[in-house]
Amino acid sequence: MKLQSVVSALALTLLPLTSTGALAANKLVVSPVLSSPKAMISSAGDLNKYLQSATRSASPLGALSPNGRGRFLASLSFNQRGLTGFRYDDLQAELTPTQIYQIFKSVWGAA
Repeated sequence: MKLQSVVSALALTLLPLTSTGALAANKLVVSPVLSSPKAMISSAGDLNKYLQSATRSASPLGALSPNGRGRFLASLSFNQRGLTGFRYDDLQAELTPTQIYQIFKSVWGAA
């Protein structure tokens, strides 16, 4: 699938939760932040707890290669309200749009 299609699908998944979104250098910057009452992870601390408790096979993040997963997780940025941005290039290269959606639905509560 082409990069533009995957990015569009991902952006459409996130945009209902935000008023705007901007793409820059393979990083989706969510503005205002992606926050949802259903979000399991809304901070770096929550992310660390999730990664410690979730098994690789049980988490939708397990669909990424170890290197891709590491790069994606390292790219996540948060502020006091939740997720503010992430790099999408490894998601785009390794996953289907459905798998990408599952990550954001399961982990961040995207609709």
